[in-house]
Amino acid sequence: MDIRGNGLYFLNMKQNHSISHYALYGELFSAHDPEFVHIEDISARSLLYEWRIRPHVHNGMFQLVILRTGNVSVWLDETVTEMRAPCAVVVPNGVVHGFEFEPDTAGQVVTVADALVVAMHDRSIRKQFRNLQMTPTVVDFSRDPEQFERIEATLTHMEKEFQWPQPGRAAMLEWLFRVLMLIIRRQVDIQEVQAESRGSRFDAFTRFRQLVEDHYQEHWSIAAYAGELAVTQQTLNRICRAFVGKAALDIVQERLLLAARRHLIYTDASVEAIAYGLGFQDPAYFSRFFKRLAGMAPGQFRQAREAAEA
Repeated sequence: MDIRGNGLYFLNMKQNHSISHYALYGELFSAHDPEFVHIEDISARSLLYEWRIRPHVHNGMFQLVILRTGNVSVWLDETVTEMRAPCAVVVPNGVVHGFEFEPDTAGQVVTVADALVVAMHDRSIRKQFRNLQMTPTVVDFSRDPEQFERIEATLTHMEKEFQWPQPGRAAMLEWLFRVLMLIIRRQVDIQEVQAESRGSRFDAFTRFRQLVEDHYQEHWSIAAYAGELAVTQQTLNRICRAFVGKAALDIVQERLLLAARRHLIYTDASVEAIAYGLGFQDPAYFSRFFKRLAGMAPGQFRQAREAAEA
């Protein structure tokens, strides 16, 4: 596929033609239903147009284009990007977009009413999707096939639900769409960190792990760690999730748990002494903390280890 030719094709389309406004490409209707969800194979429309979808705009609609195999030249506003599967393209409402697919490219197109994205009931979910909702994005999954397998499984569920409606269909499609968005959002975060893995974010994560090692027994708050690193708590959590898939608090608590387990295994100190030694002011709270993370009380953990070694 001629990459330069693809780019010139899109540029000439912009220069010589007005931008078409469609609900779905090639269909001059509008989906007014705020619960509107549509899913179809890429080939369903692309074959009709010789695998070229001219630059156009969706009115009131949000779209995910997901490639399982093949290559595509993607037009998003003023930018043309060449991508190879597996990948996903996020097209917010009002963004001029077009595609030139390699023949026989396989994948799905998920289109939903923009109102469905905007009106997420959970505020934290809306916040996570805000950037994707506003910014056209191309997401590469070539280095993370496991995550792309999750996308494929979710798309399979969506297609079944779309083709064979059952009670609660709208709610099921909305939740499955959220799953797609969350997987894509995580991958965007990972790509951002990988792009800066030799820069400030990698340094911040390394410094955070060292700070945890130095201060976990002092029970620093996440706000204290973030303040020491001169980042927000949200940024610190995003960095930690991108590198190890866990929030900052999880990392701190796991370090405390590791220390507690070592004391219970390798010393004869009482549970109360271990609690105080690890900075807990209340041994009962330490026992609850340990049980919540380890699945059993400290005394039970010690007995189980002793029995296993007997």
